[in-house]
Amino acid sequence: MHIAFKSLVIAVVIVFWSCLPEAPAATINASSCSAANIQTAVNAASDGDTVTVPAGNCTWSSSVTMPSTKGVTLQGAGEGNTNITMGGNRLVLQTSSSRRPVRITGFSFIKSSGTSWDIQITGTAPNWRIDHNTFNAGNISGGYQVRVGQDDCNVDSYTYGLIDHNNFTNRNFVTSVFMEWNRGAIDPVACGDWVWSQAPQRGTGQALYIEDNTFSDAPGAATSQVIDCRWGCKYVLRYNIINNPWISTHSGCTNGGRDPIWQEIYNNTFAQPGTPYGGNEIEMRSTSGVIFGNTSSSSIQFILSIDHERSYRTDCAGPYGGRADGTRSWDGNTSGQAAWPALGQPGWGPSQAGNMSLSTFAGMFAWENLNGGSLVNLSVANNNGNTSTHVKSRREYFNSADISSGSLAARPATCTAGPAGRNVYRATDQNSFGVSLYVCSATNVWTLHYQPYTYPHPLQAGGGGGGNTIPPGPPTNVRVQ
Repeated sequence: MHIAFKSLVIAVVIVFWSCLPEAPAATINASSCSAANIQTAVNAASDGDTVTVPAGNCTWSSSVTMPSTKGVTLQGAGEGNTNITMGGNRLVLQTSSSRRPVRITGFSFIKSSGTSWDIQITGTAPNWRIDHNTFNAGNISGGYQVRVGQDDCNVDSYTYGLIDHNNFTNRNFVTSVFMEWNRGAIDPVACGDWVWSQAPQRGTGQALYIEDNTFSDAPGAATSQVIDCRWGCKYVLRYNIINNPWISTHSGCTNGGRDPIWQEIYNNTFAQPGTPYGGNEIEMRSTSGVIFGNTSSSSIQFILSIDHERSYRTDCAGPYGGRADGTRSWDGNTSGQAAWPALGQPGWGPSQAGNMSLSTFAGMFAWENLNGGSLVNLSVANNNGNTSTHVKSRREYFNSADISSGSLAARPATCTAGPAGRNVYRATDQNSFGVSLYVCSATNVWTLHYQPYTYPHPLQAGGGGGGNTIPPGPPTNVRVQ
């Protein structure tokens, strides 16, 4: 009886303890915007706390690190109020999926070195947020403003979140956002191997989302980038205003890792004249994805292109390098088709470990992209070497004329799976985007291939540290550091 009573008491205590509310998050006020004072406040914070930074103008003499042991909201007094000149230093977010979300909001970051970046995010968290900040590169040349990942294959940087409602100004080979996905020891041979071995994830929250931002550059300063990425990266660029800078991906040809895996670029407005670097406003190198609903004025040279460097370059490095010429064991090497399909080429996706034996159709799709009201189609850049064999219309890439559309009920009963001449259908009545993309996966069999993820991103509505207004309500439980 006594043992049974003691067990009952222990069980009641456990249940009672588990039902107690978590301790309220604290707000800690940094005494200034200096790197030292912000680091002191971050060190004093616990998981889920907010560190507020007052208005001021500071030049950092050291970097600030937010460790993976805690998720903290770092909140400035607003763009133009809390102004930080980076001094060649950076704000490093070491995130963890087991901690509260990290959020950076309400700052102006002023770049002062072409060899560094303002914010770097590493680790494993899928829910950080960077919002309502200004990033100004001035006349600095080179470097990044936000870097997602790290140039080190031994580090786990499979992390993603939301970048929204920021103002980016750059030029002179400065890239606003640079992304790389590597898994450290989980990548067996090359950076990005793990991502490429996973099942396809299209139109899900498993990507870096960049939405509702403004990217600007001076007219004629045509060498800045909105985003670039490599090593299995996946991003969604949507509902942004883009004044002149260009959009790209970084193939694995010259960096020894895997190619980007899937990109989504839609409903952006290109609003300022200028000539983008390389002549292409959107240049997708060695990746698959969707590009739709983007608009620009007729004064902009608006060119959309895809490219596969291993089709023609002889200097491709790394364990999966070399020109795709039929002599590489990791390529498809289909008889008579010159290494088709080639590892990492546009149109073909995971699951790919180190060869094409498990590759599945992914496709690159472009529709309803308008320049001054005129339709702009996707074209193939550097169409030489084996490119014309590897990258074909209605097999790897599909333009508006190749994609039928209408209600789901009007979708044809019959279809051709290809791969050459594959049928694609866009149902316009299944969601608010008017985008449910179906591909013919077998004779007369339609398969849902892609739908856009919910907009606005859920992290705007409270996840990752709050909603859209800056600053949030009055702080409680305040400690000053």
